[in-house]
Amino acid sequence: MNAMRVAHTASRLAALSACVAMLGGLAGCTGPDVRANYDEKVNFADYRTFAFHKPLNSEEAGFTAASRLLKAATRQELEARGLTYNESSPQLLVDFRAALSDQVRTQPATPSYSGMEYSPYVSPWYPSLKAQAPVQARYTEGTIAIQLIDAAKKQVVWEGAVTDAVTPGTITDLKPPIDKAVHAAFERYPSGASKSRY
Repeated sequence: MNAMRVAHTASRLAALSACVAMLGGLAGCTGPDVRANYDEKVNFADYRTFAFHKPLNSEEAGFTAASRLLKAATRQELEARGLTYNESSPQLLVDFRAALSDQVRTQPATPSYSGMEYSPYVSPWYPSLKAQAPVQARYTEGTIAIQLIDAAKKQVVWEGAVTDAVTPGTITDLKPPIDKAVHAAFERYPSGASKSRY
């Protein structure tokens, strides 16, 4: 194998190794987890008015700033579905729950190209692939849950929850991620009313 061919082979293997490492990293970065549960016996088209529960669970837990943004985003979503905000006689009461938790994500070991090595048993040069140790990354995970409560029955009839990693950018500007999370949750709302546009 001449030097030019060895260099070409090494270049291709280095590029392949870089792609494998990149794909491994992307595979570990999952998107938000969106879940929803609702009472299948309820006709959600019957609900016409809503207000916010007092006090909000999220406010009592210390998420005051986030609660204000959750109220604004949720009001927009419900009004886009034909409901009217009415504090005096709401059919639905909206409550929020929020939590932060520390998590650890482990990225599996991936082979890494470490150059060409000589061996008399392989003719005569061969690529050396060495396994890298698994990498553990610590991160904070945030969950917000939106609950719709039948005001007359005092029962939760719908809940949408969104869980995602919290980044420094998320903490700096809460509005965009909260708006997106609320919108994602209401995509699971069981209603024939028109959906909002984001």
